[in-house]
Amino acid sequence: MKKIWNYYTDNFGLTIFHPQYFMNKFNNQSVELVKSYSINKDVIDFGCGRMTYKNNLLESSKSYFGIDHPTESKNYLSDHKPDLLTSFENTKLPSNWYSTAMMFEVLEYLDNPQVVLDEIYRLLKKNSKFVMTSPFMYPIHDGNINKNRFTGSKIKDLLNNSKFKKIKIIQQGNFFIFLTISTLTYIFKKINNMNNLFKLLLIPIGLSISIFLNIITLPFQKIKDDDFPINILAIGEK
Repeated sequence: MKKIWNYYTDNFGLTIFHPQYFMNKFNNQSVELVKSYSINKDVIDFGCGRMTYKNNLLESSKSYFGIDHPTESKNYLSDHKPDLLTSFENTKLPSNWYSTAMMFEVLEYLDNPQVVLDEIYRLLKKNSKFVMTSPFMYPIHDGNINKNRFTGSKIKDLLNNSKFKKIKIIQQGNFFIFLTISTLTYIFKKINNMNNLFKLLLIPIGLSISIFLNIITLPFQKIKDDDFPINILAIGEK
């Protein structure tokens, strides 16, 4: 079932037919930002998972290197394995090597986020860019390994402490997107907890609800609302 869902996400994740449409859209905007910083440059991806963004980034980047945690990477059903399985706190990779670093939806899982950000800073060349995202007003997921939620101001503090400069924080989403994502996440979590027969019966209903809620939320997606950010996008420079 998970492989089927991965296939559906890869092909329909950026359409209103997907329950995580808005979240996927935010992440895609962040990928495009990384692409703009990494033309003919090397990219390192912390927490690469299934390496979903690799082919997209290699359209303009010189190289892509994905790393993930040895334990958590086992949860991803994919034919694309990370280039390196290692602790994020001490990768043992050479200093001042990469021109662009990215870390999407990882900060919330880390026991020592400051140490990891210090490590990313160490790996980057001078004047290189780091782009990261982290959920805020987003439902708890992945059980007890989903440890943290950080406001934009806290992320800025963490980046400052790791000596990043020219820090920019962008809050993505608003109250209406929060309602839609929370409702759809709740529905699909309940469906996922059912046996396979009920899943097969209820997933089409869930997808129909997704289409409806995504459509009625679209007119409100550009409303600026700093009180209900779904996701935090942060950019820093070494």
